[in-house]
Amino acid sequence: IIIDVAGITSNLFNATASGSTIRGLAIVGAGAAGSPLIAAAANTTITGNWFGIEPDGVTERSNLRTGITLTGTGIVVGGPALADRNVFAGFTSATAIASTDLSAGNVLIENNLFGLRPDGVTALRNATSI
Repeated sequence: IIIDVAGITSNLFNATASGSTIRGLAIVGAGAAGSPLIAAAANTTITGNWFGIEPDGVTERSNLRTGITLTGTGIVVGGPALADRNVFAGFTSATAIASTDLSAGNVLIENNLFGLRPDGVTALRNATSI
């Protein structure tokens, strides 16, 4: 599923319900103005998504604002299986993952690709990854 967020300035997903899962999306085309694409609160899982690249794995559609903001504990971004991997590519003027406070701990960012296409080899730069 591709979600083109051009022109949308609010959060695409505001995952505030405990146990929320965001999975299997290609999120592309976000302009520089606006809130993070995903605001992840406690016990949210974000897995198997592609940010800044279309489902063909080749076509770049950069996101110019923060991809995910972590605002709670028990958040999982990625996972141990290849299918759980998120791809963060083409964040040319924003941060792929940001946090308001990691002091509470219990946040897992695992097995994701930053600044690469889904092939894991071809570069597609990010300004800042985490």
